[in-house]
Amino acid sequence: MIRPGLIKEATDAFVKIHEKIGFKNIKRYILIAFVIWGIFNIKPITAGIIKFVIEISEDIHDHRMVARDTYMSELNPLLIELRTRTGADRALYFEFHNSEESLDGLPFKFFDVMLGSSRYGLGEGYTNTYINVNASRFTTFFDDLDQGKILYCKGLGDVEFRRKYEGVHEYFNSVDYSDQQVMFSIPGIKFPIGFIVLEWTSVDVEVDVEDNIKPVVYEIIPRINALAIQATQY
Repeated sequence: MIRPGLIKEATDAFVKIHEKIGFKNIKRYILIAFVIWGIFNIKPITAGIIKFVIEISEDIHDHRMVARDTYMSELNPLLIELRTRTGADRALYFEFHNSEESLDGLPFKFFDVMLGSSRYGLGEGYTNTYINVNASRFTTFFDDLDQGKILYCKGLGDVEFRRKYEGVHEYFNSVDYSDQQVMFSIPGIKFPIGFIVLEWTSVDVEVDVEDNIKPVVYEIIPRINALAIQATQY
């Protein structure tokens, strides 16, 4: 017979594990199975098992945080290199994440700016603005990025870009006053991890996408992707 309070303890354990590491890979499913076994086994689950599971989840969480810090520290010089070699005024690195679910259970896809590199004298007020941005606002834009396309907006006068990717240029321009943008995806293993936006604050700057930007991007993307994949192994 399941003693009073057992279900609540097990539920609390699930919540704590979810907060720490989520339920995405086999290590986590093993932990879940272990808790379920304890609930339905002949012997009641003990507080010791709950504590053990939480300690394991916290240990995995700590390793993931170390991996995240390492990833960001190693990504920063690559972002600087990308900006300087392309001549961009700013390079912004964004990551995707899921937040609340809709009424039919489908998760909303959001993106946050995680790292940026700006030329000397350029402000960084964008860090407080690019947070929890709903990606569904720019569906066509992200569909093309996911296909590996490098997208370029020449500025407000680029009618073709603005018509096809409605609201994209206006959004970035309204946040950090950039006039020209080059955007491309970080592919990850199965799904894109995020994307990078190179920005120029003037339409008068000649941006040579074919001969200057693309060769650098094609060289840098695998290096960034390798770092990201390594960080996700924890």
